[in-house]
Amino acid sequence: MQFSKEPTVLRSVSSQNEMKKAIGWNDSHYLVGNDAHKRSRYCTGIYNVDDLLNCYELFLRWYERKYEVKFDAITLPYSVYDSDGIADRLAKKLNVETVVGQGISAYEYLVKTNHIENKTTLLIDGGFNSINVEIIKSGEVVYYETYYNQVGVRDLIEKYFRPLVRNKIPDVSHNPIRLDEVLKNGYADYNFERIYFADEKKEAIERYVREVFRQIKSGISNELMDFDQVVIVGGLAYFISADMIETSKTLVIPGEYPEYLNVLGASMHAGFKPALDLGFGYTKYIT
Repeated sequence: MQFSKEPTVLRSVSSQNEMKKAIGWNDSHYLVGNDAHKRSRYCTGIYNVDDLLNCYELFLRWYERKYEVKFDAITLPYSVYDSDGIADRLAKKLNVETVVGQGISAYEYLVKTNHIENKTTLLIDGGFNSINVEIIKSGEVVYYETYYNQVGVRDLIEKYFRPLVRNKIPDVSHNPIRLDEVLKNGYADYNFERIYFADEKKEAIERYVREVFRQIKSGISNELMDFDQVVIVGGLAYFISADMIETSKTLVIPGEYPEYLNVLGASMHAGFKPALDLGFGYTKYIT
């Protein structure tokens, strides 16, 4: 299996040169992912569930054509997956075998591969624009909450990291995908120099993690839900270490490809066939 990801962006085109590579959809022509992001200032992202559902077909068809594969499984945010009929209608529209809910998909893969125990779990699935919080008991989601446009990794980048970077680079990019790269690398090339942001990265992550877990703890404490272990997956797992979280429960932060666990779970459900996980920041896929 090959693991890949590209930014979840699209760009409409009209020039003859770009039209050769573009894909037709809804009476327009688009470039998607890395091909669109080459001229990032003209890109459009996906910021809400309606956009995600409307654009799913475009992204799926683009990557099917690019890699000459047929995707058999896709993921959906659990709040959408749990809504009446949406998953079935989308599966029929896209002609896919399996639609799985994010979060529970990662959990099932980790249990199946013996990375975690099959016991009541608080699972935190942190993505670019959203965080899914689920309590899973006996393989079933008994509680979930999705935080959109509040505490995702994008919030870490724009609210906490970018203001600190601006102290060194006043005209820092407003492109969150580019800033995500700077955050992960801990540096940026500016003019003819390499500027390092180790201290800024540490401060931003610490402030962000405090806010994330304040909101999560507030939500689950109101429900008085029991759980035995905490599992953190998704892009959020890259920025969190065990010493940042105070808990007496078993804490698992998978160290290998945590952002691909949902798409791995989807692929597993389809017999380890090609799968796609359309996210608000990045699209992950297995071919």
